[in-house]
Amino acid sequence: MNLVIDTCVFSAAALWDDVFHPVASEFLLEARLADVAIYEPVLVLAEVAGVVSRVRNDHAPADAAVLRIEHFPRTRLRVADGLLAKKAARLAARHKLSGADAHYVAVALEYGCQLITFDQELIRRAPPAVPVLTPAAWLRR
Repeated sequence: MNLVIDTCVFSAAALWDDVFHPVASEFLLEARLADVAIYEPVLVLAEVAGVVSRVRNDHAPADAAVLRIEHFPRTRLRVADGLLAKKAARLAARHKLSGADAHYVAVALEYGCQLITFDQELIRRAPPAVPVLTPAAWLRR
C-alpha cells in the first residue's frame, strides 16, 4: 500500500493543541508500523514548517516537525520537476484544486497512492482515480 499524507495531517500531529492532533498522531504511528510506502511532494517540508512556525511563533517546533517527516520510515520526497508541475497544473485547472493540493494529487496518481487528509475541500475535489481518506477512515480499514 502506498500513501500520500497531506500537510494538515503532519501539522496536526506536530501541534498538541490542534483538534485533529489525537487522530493524526495515532494515524502516523499506525502508518509507521504498517508496511506502507509514503510518497510526498517535496513542498510538504516547507508547508509543514510554515504552519507549525506560524502557530507556535517559533522555528524550533517547525524544524522538529520537518525532521520527523524526513526520517519517517519508507518515505520518499518527490521533487517538483517540469513533468510533475504540468500534471499538477492540469489537475488544478480541471478539478479546481489549489496549487499545493494539485501536487499532492499528482504524486498520488503517479505512485498509485491513497491520499490521506482532513481537508474536506480536497476530499470533494480530488479526481475519482485518487482514493482520498481521512486518517480516521484509514485507521478503520
